[in-house]
Amino acid sequence: FGVNMNPNLMSIPGRVLNGEQILFGRGKIADYDAASADWTPAIRNSEMYANETCNKWALTFPRKVSQEVAAFLKLMVEVANGFNYQMAQPKMIELNDDRVNTYANEVGELVKKDPKLIMCVFMGPAPSNAVRYATIKKLTAVTNAIPTQCILSKTITPKRGANISTLKSVATKVVMQINCKLGGAPWMVRNK
Repeated sequence: FGVNMNPNLMSIPGRVLNGEQILFGRGKIADYDAASADWTPAIRNSEMYANETCNKWALTFPRKVSQEVAAFLKLMVEVANGFNYQMAQPKMIELNDDRVNTYANEVGELVKKDPKLIMCVFMGPAPSNAVRYATIKKLTAVTNAIPTQCILSKTITPKRGANISTLKSVATKVVMQINCKLGGAPWMVRNK
């Protein structure tokens, strides 16, 4: 198209804002590395700002990945304890297969029991997971106002030869997401 870019960057005057302090539970305040905008270390060593207890929840998964799910659940509970976050043992629903109808039937029965949250583990190719996800969201969020946490089995499975503890950051993010979906808040900043 005959378009040329100027090889010299344009300089624009501006200012750099100071980094905000991050507020956690029990009045803990943390700074973060502004250069990388990373506050992961502060999160791991702090209680979340506002906790909404995760009790009366269910975890559905295909039987084929039951060992991976059990190991990841154990890691989630370990992370939750580090946050001082109350997470009860879920009702474990082992599915015979990973067909959309199998998930739909099981989740349809679960919503009748009014859980606070339903977590689903998917496996298989992306197109079928999109259909599973849409089906579950329709049954839970649209029809029954029940929050869900969906995750792929490959996300909760350590790479070959690695220990489950390598997934600690994944477990941390999942626990924080669950807290948020139930009405809690992992951290906050001051409104000045």
